[in-house]
Amino acid sequence: MPKSKSKEVFKMNNETIKEQPIKQPVFLEGFAVSGEVIATFTNKSAVIQDFEYRVLPSLDNPSESVKKLVLKVKLLEDESISEYYPNKTSQRTLMLKYGNNLNEWIGKPFKWELASQMVNGIKKAVLYVEE
Repeated sequence: MPKSKSKEVFKMNNETIKEQPIKQPVFLEGFAVSGEVIATFTNKSAVIQDFEYRVLPSLDNPSESVKKLVLKVKLLEDESISEYYPNKTSQRTLMLKYGNNLNEWIGKPFKWELASQMVNGIKKAVLYVEE
C-alpha cells in the first residue's frame, strides 16, 4: 500500500467530517515508454536514472536474440519512472553528449523528438533523443 505523507481534513460548516491519508501517486511499472505515449506529453524530457543490457528477441527475426540497452528514465511530465529502449541513433546522440561511459549518463537529462516512421510495415511515432 502506498505510503502517506500527511492527513487531509475535510470540513463542512467548520466541523471535521473525516481524516484520510493523502495518497502518493503509484505509477504503472513494467512498460516501456513509446512514441504514442510521449506524443501526448507537453514536457517531452526525461532524466536517466539507471541502465542495463538485456538479451531479447530481435524485432527483425524473433528466432534470433539481440543485446539491447535499456535505460530507466524519470519522465518529467509526471515524475513517473519508465523503461526506454533507445535506438542506435539515440544512443549515438547520448554518447556524443555524455561520453561512452554509461555510468556518466546517470542523472543526465535529455529531450525526445518524434518522427513518423515505418516499423515492420506499420507507420508509428518513433522516439529520438534530441541533439
